[in-house]
Amino acid sequence: MGFKKKIFELVVDSAIKILGLNSGSTASCCISGKLFPVCRVRGGTEEYLFYCPNELTRWRTFTLFTKEPETIEWMNGFKAGDVLYDVGANVGLYSVYAAKKGVRVFSFEPEAQNYALINRNFYLNRIFDNASCFPVALSDVDDIDYLYLSGFEAGAAQNTFGESINWKQEEFAAKFKQGMLSRSLDSIVYGSRLPFPTHIKIDVDGLESKIIAGARKCLADPRLESVLVEINEKSAKDMGAVNVVLSSGFKLLHKKHSEMFEVSEYKNIYNYIFTRHGR
Repeated sequence: MGFKKKIFELVVDSAIKILGLNSGSTASCCISGKLFPVCRVRGGTEEYLFYCPNELTRWRTFTLFTKEPETIEWMNGFKAGDVLYDVGANVGLYSVYAAKKGVRVFSFEPEAQNYALINRNFYLNRIFDNASCFPVALSDVDDIDYLYLSGFEAGAAQNTFGESINWKQEEFAAKFKQGMLSRSLDSIVYGSRLPFPTHIKIDVDGLESKIIAGARKCLADPRLESVLVEINEKSAKDMGAVNVVLSSGFKLLHKKHSEMFEVSEYKNIYNYIFTRHGR
């Protein structure tokens, strides 16, 4: 954290304390209710609006086109009327981007605060006619269990369903345990009224292999044209998931990640993009 930012936060904390803005008073509740921070980011001729209640969500908004440029590139190949399943949608950045291109989007995000944010972002961008989000965890089974949160704030990621094991396959102390339902992709695709997906994006910070295991029928269906999966190349489970996708008739188009990850602990994590026809 920079010096100027530290000073700014000290000033803000002092003002909040002096004015009693965390006291639950009528004034503090009124002020809180009037705050509605919306960040705007442009891409070409399109403007995208995102509700940003904290710095994490603000950072996510302004890295929409730089954090995962390969995801944007992949989505730019979608056609209007295509159907995207966005599994592990977080606050819905990529869901919004796809929906504003005319793609029908079905997002899946189990974390309660992020789920609320996604719906608010759909509302802000006026895309609720072709974008919907469901508060369900995707896994290899239909079950009732717990979602273990790595942090209790809007925009947080690296939450896990069923066990408190992170993307490094290490146990972690969850900040909160949220009750949650799980469904397999096959159960959703063939057991609900949702349209069949043209494209599937899976980014769930460590549970990708379970989701792939629960999607074998869907993966083998020729109507599915492409799949993007975040893969940790140090994980035997993730590499096994790659083989499952390849054995389902897909070819690896490419694997990429942003240069910002080359000098981080995420340097072995890539977005693998698979296509049915190798293009």
